[in-house]
Amino acid sequence: MKEKNSLPLIMIHDVEYVYSNGTVALKKVSLNINKGEFIAIMGQNGAGKTTLIRTINGLIRPTKGEIFLEGENIDSKTIATLSKKVGIIFQNPTHQLFSNTVEDEIKFSLKNLNLDREEIQIKVDKVLKEFNLEKYRKRSPLNLSGGESKKIAIASIIC
Repeated sequence: MKEKNSLPLIMIHDVEYVYSNGTVALKKVSLNINKGEFIAIMGQNGAGKTTLIRTINGLIRPTKGEIFLEGENIDSKTIATLSKKVGIIFQNPTHQLFSNTVEDEIKFSLKNLNLDREEIQIKVDKVLKEFNLEKYRKRSPLNLSGGESKKIAIASIIC
């Protein structure tokens, strides 16, 4: 077997997914994503884009096939473990923003990691600065522009 560092970051091999009503959403999907690559998953409505992403981050398990993250099969990984490595930004980020302030939105994912308050605040301050969002710290994320909302969604995943 190849060394962990020479493997693709994400390897999807012959993944299939069939919903409980019998709808085939994915059929023999194979894909390698290397570290540092940016990809776009595009297709018509109902083509399986969201289903594919949900299999990668563990929200649903493939009916058939295998998915590897950093060389390890994700079958045995919990959603909590996978969410530390794989995040989703929806087309409309306001669908995933729910906190009263930008700061609280970014804190939410960190609180789920059971970090102490001081460590959370350090990470929040850092990501707000990196994304040039400091001036929005106490504002509602739902009252910002689409571009700023996307930055907040990305910042909350990255921190």
